[in-house]
Amino acid sequence: MEFTCAFHDELGILEVIAEGKAMVDDYERIVVAILEHPNFRKGLPTLHDQRNVTLSHRSNDDIRMIAHIGRKYFKAFGMAKWAVVMPTDVQYGMTRMWQMFVDEYLKAVPMIFRDRDEAIAWLMES
Repeated sequence: MEFTCAFHDELGILEVIAEGKAMVDDYERIVVAILEHPNFRKGLPTLHDQRNVTLSHRSNDDIRMIAHIGRKYFKAFGMAKWAVVMPTDVQYGMTRMWQMFVDEYLKAVPMIFRDRDEAIAWLMES
């Protein structure tokens, strides 16, 4: 999976745009890229645009492993809002499983959206 990571000054959010077939280790690369981004700070609202990501080949165990990647890094993020954009039923369902796995230890607030504009609006709410 390929991805870009960019800070939007006008919105004050970091956006990750990913595309391609998602592998478990891709998510650790994304987390590291976020933490190494020059605009990163604890509590930074983050938009994960994964509209062009293929997840249908991922198993329950894979989703659990992706969630555990976050466990290694969760303290660095602090209390942050994360909006994940997943428009298809398969993407949305797989991401809901991830959300359930991370809710037990993640201090960030992850929400899943089917629409990018709705995700941004939620990130902008105080």
